[in-house]
Amino acid sequence: MNTLSHGETLGDCEVARLDDLEVPPPDVMKIDVEGSEVALLTGAAGTIRKHRPIIVIEVSGTTAAYFGQTPKDVVDAVYSIGDWRMLYLWGRRPPEVTDRSLPHTTRLGPMHGWNYAFIPRET
Repeated sequence: MNTLSHGETLGDCEVARLDDLEVPPPDVMKIDVEGSEVALLTGAAGTIRKHRPIIVIEVSGTTAAYFGQTPKDVVDAVYSIGDWRMLYLWGRRPPEVTDRSLPHTTRLGPMHGWNYAFIPRET
C-alpha cells in the first residue's frame, strides 16, 4: 500500500470495464475515483457514447498527478467521447466552463477537489 494524501492509502483491487458489464443504461454517472478518472472513462466510453448520461466528476490535481495526469487530461478524456456543456459545480448557478485548461483550479491549490458536470449537447 502507498500513501496518497490526507492519510489515504492505495491498494490493489479487482476491476472491470463498464463497457463489459451488463448494467441498465445510466442517466447520470458520478465519478470520484481518486485519480483514475481517465482509466474509468476509457473503460466506459462505449456506454457513455451510446446512452449519453450526465456525468459528474470530481477532479483533483494531486490525485491526477499520482497517475501521471492533470485535471485537463480528465476533461480532454470526457470530450474525446462526445460533445458536452461543462459546468463548474459551485454556488446556486453553476457557470459554464469554456477554458478546458481549468485555470481556476490553481486558486485553492492542487489538494482541493473540483466537481464538474458534463451535460451532453443535443445532436
